[in-house]
Amino acid sequence: MQRHKSGFTIIELLLVIGIITIIGAVFLPVSVDYQQRNDLDVSQTTFAQSIRRAQQLSISGEGDSQWGVTMTTGNITIYKGNSYSTRDTNYDEIYGISTAITNSGQNEYNFTKTTGSTITTGTITMVNGNYQKTVSVNAKGIVNY
Repeated sequence: MQRHKSGFTIIELLLVIGIITIIGAVFLPVSVDYQQRNDLDVSQTTFAQSIRRAQQLSISGEGDSQWGVTMTTGNITIYKGNSYSTRDTNYDEIYGISTAITNSGQNEYNFTKTTGSTITTGTITMVNGNYQKTVSVNAKGIVNY
């Protein structure tokens, strides 16, 4: 009676490791690319929604104040007050975003109390890797993205 040894040969193990390495090398750049685009889409949508929320808080006269929104590295903040630097930090609503996203342009928008008109207009450009997205706000507070 002959006994068969069970197990894998070194060649079989090396072959499996090689296949896994090739699959990883192909799909890693694809997953990084997907993550960059997804982070950028989430940040753009969150910023646009935050602009609308700050405008609605100003129109409703919440806290008898005007409201604004700003984007800094890693955060989007809705704040109560005339500007981010003079805001009442007790009322901050902070939404985290990817720290890989950089922005340029107008990154702070303020709205007048009761009318909701924007005091600041412009466009913010968000960049992550090879991708970029923009959010624009006109004088009437209309958001385009």
